[in-house]
Amino acid sequence: MKTVPFRIQPARATFKDGALYSADYADVYHSVGGAIAEARHVFLGGNALPQRWQGVGSFTIVETGFGCGLNFLATWDALKCSGAACRLDFVSVEKHPFTAADLTEILRAWPQLDTLSRELLHAYPPLVPGFHRLHFDEGRINLTLLLGEAVEMLSELDACADAFFLDGFAPSRNADMWSEKCFAQLARIAAPGATAATYSSAALVRKGLEQAGFSVQKKPGFARKRDMLTAAMLGRKQSAADSRKAIVIGAGIAGTSCAFALARRGIEVELIDCRSEPGGGSSSNPAAVVRPFVTLDAGVRNRFGWAAFLHAVRLYRDLKRQTGLTWRETGVLQLARSAAHWDKLVRALGTLDYPAGLVSVVDAERATLLCGAPVTEDALWFPSGGFIEGQSLCAALADSMSRLIRFRGAVELHSISSEGGFIRAVDLENRTIASGDLAVLANGIGLQSLAADGAPWLRPARGQVTGITAVAAALRMPVCRDGYVTPPLRGYHYVGGTFDESRAEALVLQDDHEANLRRAARIMPEVFDSVKLVAGSGWAGVRCVSRDRLPVVGELAERLCCCVAMGSRGFSWAPLAGETLASLATAAPAPLARTVLNGLLPLRFSVATGVIVT
Repeated sequence: MKTVPFRIQPARATFKDGALYSADYADVYHSVGGAIAEARHVFLGGNALPQRWQGVGSFTIVETGFGCGLNFLATWDALKCSGAACRLDFVSVEKHPFTAADLTEILRAWPQLDTLSRELLHAYPPLVPGFHRLHFDEGRINLTLLLGEAVEMLSELDACADAFFLDGFAPSRNADMWSEKCFAQLARIAAPGATAATYSSAALVRKGLEQAGFSVQKKPGFARKRDMLTAAMLGRKQSAADSRKAIVIGAGIAGTSCAFALARRGIEVELIDCRSEPGGGSSSNPAAVVRPFVTLDAGVRNRFGWAAFLHAVRLYRDLKRQTGLTWRETGVLQLARSAAHWDKLVRALGTLDYPAGLVSVVDAERATLLCGAPVTEDALWFPSGGFIEGQSLCAALADSMSRLIRFRGAVELHSISSEGGFIRAVDLENRTIASGDLAVLANGIGLQSLAADGAPWLRPARGQVTGITAVAAALRMPVCRDGYVTPPLRGYHYVGGTFDESRAEALVLQDDHEANLRRAARIMPEVFDSVKLVAGSGWAGVRCVSRDRLPVVGELAERLCCCVAMGSRGFSWAPLAGETLASLATAAPAPLARTVLNGLLPLRFSVATGVIVT
């Protein structure tokens, strides 16, 4: 992808003859004869839906042109009414998405879809370029929005599409959407027997589909339109069956995120940990701050980090709504470490052009008003950031899908073995703990003991958080610099954290307490005086980092995957890492662009294939 991301120009909501209209493309979004009826006739009927949903476990649709989301809503509604138990992945690309405010007004025109529209609007993402994975109906419906230019977004998509909804503006108005390059990308991601449907019967559309390997037919069009096209991809072999039962080793934030994401896709999970409760190890941070990482580099770290932050916030909001999880979406302030660092932060925001609703520059006076305590310098403000108690989050992830996740605690794992395509987890006495057709190692630095080569691309990083007696009751949000300090929680401000790659023991050290007290004084000197502060509590954990400080997510060997190396950003990164792992394991569309995904795969370290200890 480009070094500087594509900048979103939202669509303008205008109407012509009662139909939603684009002045930029001089074309309507749907037929004046009825938008929902057109979606059902052209896209559902043209792809033989809902008939094809019967008796299948999952189905993937790729759409060119999300527009106002009506095709997605009509498809969701049709699946609900069909009685099929199918799980739906709906992927849609859009260069000019509507703002949430405009979309709210547009969707009022179809009250029969109001319940689903409200769910879509609740999850609708900020208009940031790239991939956005949204979940509905307990994970049965998964929408992946690709915001950007069609060919570029499709070229970054890792998917296996069963059907295509080709719904861009007319070829004469929007030639790029119907280009040879676009059709080639559709052919690349087409599953065996994939079909396509479009309202257009233009000769260049027919020719483009045929050259890409589809057989094409004309069918009666909708309303006043005489013809439409349907197509089918020929000459493909059937794909392999999905995994149905998984073992996840490690019940910290990475492991519970993987288990949760797998369970949402209908996979039974045995979640195994050496501790008696989920989140009992290095994920038991009493107050972990969730915020994005701002950098001038628009590479994998920046793109994954922002996507992961947005994904985590959506998940935590949903868990709070569904389970009562204590997710404190207070906002977060970020101070610079130096004048040079501040200059980089401000230039990064100008270069990457993120919406003000995600991050903005605030002066010291505004920062003070926002957080409720004196801030002495300008800051970045992340309104959607916040903080969370680690162990309660891990428990919520496991408990919310307890019908498919079985937690096995206080279990000492000795090895993982593969026999006939089946995976066994074995304890110290060579007894089988669990078995399945997929295993996920999410046990952090513990992965090294299971890897044939010792996984030299991983290393431990000990971190310590200090609790100091609350002295600023008015502080409303975490403030960060080279660490962070939180508002009062259970009578303490939590200050963190150290990052020590020379130690691998989860010991609470007085030296680190003193370092954290000095850190608090640097962050908010008018509030915290390191000379007067006393450590009242402490937590330490051994995290895991990779050689390039990015997560490691993907296949180590056949039916053996890993999801590790979240470092100190596990609560911002792990939910999307887990969703990525589950998508890869079940052959579902990836929630990340291919270039970002490739930057997370273990293969980037030339990982040896003989990683299973038998």
